[in-house]
Amino acid sequence: MGDFNSGMFRKDLIEIWKNIRDLCSARVPAELGRYTGSQLRMISRIHELTRDNSEGIQLKTLAAELQITPAATSEMVETLVRRGALERNVAANDRRAMSLRLSKDLENIFKNAEQHLDSLLEKFFEQMPPEQQESTGAIIRQLNKYLTDSNQPEELK
Repeated sequence: MGDFNSGMFRKDLIEIWKNIRDLCSARVPAELGRYTGSQLRMISRIHELTRDNSEGIQLKTLAAELQITPAATSEMVETLVRRGALERNVAANDRRAMSLRLSKDLENIFKNAEQHLDSLLEKFFEQMPPEQQESTGAIIRQLNKYLTDSNQPEELK
């Protein structure tokens, strides 16, 4: 495998992840600290799933995405709606179903953190020649695909 040092690379990746986390969390209000880890996971996943979908997400879809029961999902959603983190509306495509979205305040928090990270990444990549930008991006996408594929259950591989 040549001079590749997986331990050093792992440490570098962890440091990058910590730096991104710290940069983003520095732009997030302290009030988000009042949510549990499970609630933050749900909030983050709803954001990811509704970022480009103005209609929101239905409860059963969210439960499947989080790999938790619909009952547990419903209970956590109810708590987050009461706390003002989520909005629940009648689904546009099915009047009997409810659609979930983040509150406007939480949407803005995510939007601001993402814009800040995008700005930092743009400044970083602008320092590189175009061919290095392309190769770096390709390596990151390749690593991400490999890790995603490796995370699949054995029966799906």
